[in-house]
Amino acid sequence: MSQSKRTIILEEYEIMGTVRRDEVEKATRSFLEYFKRRWEAGDLVLEGDEDLID
Repeated sequence: MSQSKRTIILEEYEIMGTVRRDEVEKATRSFLEYFKRRWEAGDLVLEGDEDLID
C-alpha cells in the first residue's frame, strides 16, 4: 500500500473511530448493491468482468 493511501486510511479511522460490524456489513452491502445496479443499467463498465462474483 502506498504511503499516501495509508495516510488516508489512518485519517479516516481517526475520524470514524470504532465501527460496529453490523454497520460495516450494512454499508458494504449497500455499496455493492449500488455498483451492481449501475452495472446492470449499463452505467458502469468493468474491465476483466470474468472475476465478478454474483
